[in-house]
Amino acid sequence: MATTDPHSTDAGDGLRMIRLDAIDVVEAFNPRDDRDAEEFGQLVATVREYGVLQPVLVAPRAGSG
Repeated sequence: MATTDPHSTDAGDGLRMIRLDAIDVVEAFNPRDDRDAEEFGQLVATVREYGVLQPVLVAPRAGSG
């Protein structure tokens, strides 16, 4: 799939790699209302050490085509 989006590149199989600075986080959309500070700290540590081990799903910005 070819893309003309300057913030992403075709990764094959219908997947695209998107630059992190092209992703807007909408905090109000987060389905997690509570998080244990210790468990969240462990999650942060593992992401820092190993990276994200599964794809993160994102949706196009409104009006981006």
